[in-house]
Amino acid sequence: IALLLVLTLLGIAGDSPALAQGSAESTPAPRALILESVDVRPADRGIELVLWRWLELDPGDEITPEALLLARERLLSSGYFDELQIYTARGSAPGQVVLVVEGKLDRGTHIETGFGYEPLDSWYLNIIGARWNSPFHRGGFLRFGWSAGLRTSGTYADWLRPSTAGNLDLLVSARALNQRWIVWLDDTQYRQDIERNSIALGLGRTRMRGTSAMWWLSYGATKPGSTLEQFAGDDEIPIPTELPYIDEWQHLLQTQLDLSLDRRSHRIAPRSGSYLGTRLRAGLVDGDQGYLRLLADGRQFFTLPGRSILGVRLQGAWASPETPYYERFIFGGVDNVRGFADASLSGPLGASAFAAGTIE
Repeated sequence: IALLLVLTLLGIAGDSPALAQGSAESTPAPRALILESVDVRPADRGIELVLWRWLELDPGDEITPEALLLARERLLSSGYFDELQIYTARGSAPGQVVLVVEGKLDRGTHIETGFGYEPLDSWYLNIIGARWNSPFHRGGFLRFGWSAGLRTSGTYADWLRPSTAGNLDLLVSARALNQRWIVWLDDTQYRQDIERNSIALGLGRTRMRGTSAMWWLSYGATKPGSTLEQFAGDDEIPIPTELPYIDEWQHLLQTQLDLSLDRRSHRIAPRSGSYLGTRLRAGLVDGDQGYLRLLADGRQFFTLPGRSILGVRLQGAWASPETPYYERFIFGGVDNVRGFADASLSGPLGASAFAAGTIE
């Protein structure tokens, strides 16, 4: 009995590595699920157009529970849906899934307010506005209101109609704004108010994250004020010799191309990813004075241990000598070089070119 027991124990010990190896080999590695297609139930062209811009999941992408949760949050934050359910169904092949979206579009009108941010335009406050979702059952929106940015404020009206020309979106925008031009004289900050009215037609592909391109054609009129007003005081002085005196409305015909590649994990508070945006504008003042301006902005974000993030930014701009001063660039301040007073580095006529790099 003792010999049999010893032989049995030796047999188990001798077989255990093989058994362990066989068990490890029989356990398959987890396979990533791949998105095969997106199915809208019930079929709704308006929902399909909203998904194209906000879902940010394409056939061939890997599907994880985290990705589904983020997709649902993005769709809900768009403000387009009254009802929304997202789940997966079996695809046509192993490892492939179909993303099913069941929803009902909100086609009502809503009051809007709050902060917003555009990388090439900086921060703005939508003081009050109204938005009509999915007008004419085509997705998109129709909105108007009153907003204020760092150096501009006024009224706006926008109409976005998705997939108007093939896969291109149509955007019609109108603005009636007051631009505040910053001038430093003897260490005193002054402001020149410039009236700017415009209407623009845009055509392109716009996505919240990913590759976006938009071409614009606009017509506008500009009228600089005849005085400078002191920021911290009641002093008001005539236009100094450093600035050209313009006593009539100037008419601007402009064409603009906006390109961006956005791979940030979050638009406002990214923890990782990158962003690259460029803007090329060509203009004609009063039918005879042509000019060009180019702006580029690149950012990279790295996740550090704990809750820390490293952000690197490179920014550059150039404008031709014929560019009107109010179309040139402000240098210094929160837009590019923090720690310097607003426009303190660009001079009364603005910067015709600059380059800046920051690490935060």
